[in-house]
Amino acid sequence: MTWTGIAGLVIEDEDTSIGIDITFTKPQLTHWLLNKTFTSQEQLVIKKIQHFSLKNLKAIFNSHTHFDHVVDLPFLGHYFQATLYTSESFKILVESYNHLFNRKVKTKDLPSLTPIIIDNFKITAFPRRHPPILQRWNWHFLEGKILSKNSLQFYDYREGETWSYLIEHPKATIYFDQSGIPDRELLAQLPPPIVTGKQIGRAHV
Repeated sequence: MTWTGIAGLVIEDEDTSIGIDITFTKPQLTHWLLNKTFTSQEQLVIKKIQHFSLKNLKAIFNSHTHFDHVVDLPFLGHYFQATLYTSESFKILVESYNHLFNRKVKTKDLPSLTPIIIDNFKITAFPRRHPPILQRWNWHFLEGKILSKNSLQFYDYREGETWSYLIEHPKATIYFDQSGIPDRELLAQLPPPIVTGKQIGRAHV
């Protein structure tokens, strides 16, 4: 497993690499103030690909569609010719990217609670609620689904559907959850053995 910074994780064996929430591009002040178009800094992403020796990403997943979890995923899908597994909001985002850049990033619908088999990996997506950014006041940042098609302005990156993932492999079982507040009811549904508490970046394993 490789933590790529911000929110990203790459999990690989000898044959296959999958990625979740791999992001490198950061917004500037003008994005926050003027709601400018916000997409990958492609040369930066390519440098990061080389730095982390990323290769042959076969599938890419996301935990939700805030900008710091998805802004670079469409470009990574294009670069590696990987399949992006998308729910409703993420699919709209990728379609907007394809429209703006005249590209054809591949997507497949992300099934809820139904395992996806990718070579030796079995990935199950569990729907969950994104916890509040400011818990004391129950305040969410850009709550709701992505609605704007063919637009990738900064504030289009709404929360969307939120997922955690159970990733099973002959060598390991991983539960990936980007939240700092584990959902105890969801954890109780997972098959043992699951070890919680360790962290790789912000990912609970």
